Amino acid sequence: MKITYIHREAIDTEKWNDVIAQSPAETIFLYTWYLDTVAANWSALVVDDYRFIMPVVWKKKAGLKYVYQPFYTQQLGVFSKEYVDPLIIKEAVEMDVSAEELVKLKKANDVIQRSEKDYARLQSLLETLIARGAGTIYAIRTFRKVIASAFFAHSRIRAIYLVSASGRTGNEHRSMFRIVDAFIRKYAGSGIILDFEGSNIPSGARFFGGFGAHPEIYQGISFSRLPATLNKLR
Repeated sequence: MKITYIHREAIDTEKWNDVIAQSPAETIFLYTWYLDTVAANWSALVVDDYRFIMPVVWKKKAGLKYVYQPFYTQQLGVFSKEYVDPLIIKEAVEMDVSAEELVKLKKANDVIQRSEKDYARLQSLLETLIARGAGTIYAIRTFRKVIASAFFAHSRIRAIYLVSASGRTGNEHRSMFRIVDAFIRKYAGSGIILDFEGSNIPSGARFFGGFGAHPEIYQGISFSRLPATLNKLR
């Protein structure tokens, strides 16, 4: 399977539009004339002789190109005349990524930095889970560089979205959505519960809610035996 990056002027318009028209997921957003109208610049990733196609819409700022989602396009993605099996999507998402790579990505993008000892302990935990067959790493690469990754910890009936990390490129590509979507596709109908662990951050809660997650109540207890004067310092 050969993947080629093609600039707009080199795209075979007839072949491209025929793929979209014959696709089981046909949508107006992917026709060349629609993309030409909503985007000043776009190129494409093409597999073999237009077996699979994916538009890459881009802009340039300060001399740097970046990919973005143009207005009035509900979706862009991989299209084909064939049914795109979830396993193909899984192969594009699930990589042979080490715990060390995930931790490095997290360390580089953590808003609140932790100590080296904390990151080392996290890596040790992930490696232990993998060795026990209780952990899976999903990731997305761009030009061999991991741009987003997530670790799912498995028990008998539950998979916990334990650790995730995404760089700037991963955020722009909405890569974490693809990772979670791939995980859900793989385990749909299995009875496994996907536990996002929750979030007090509104954007995190919206992200989880977008996959149909619902709140779960946990009991908690808090008390202190410190003198009243010291309690104020807690």
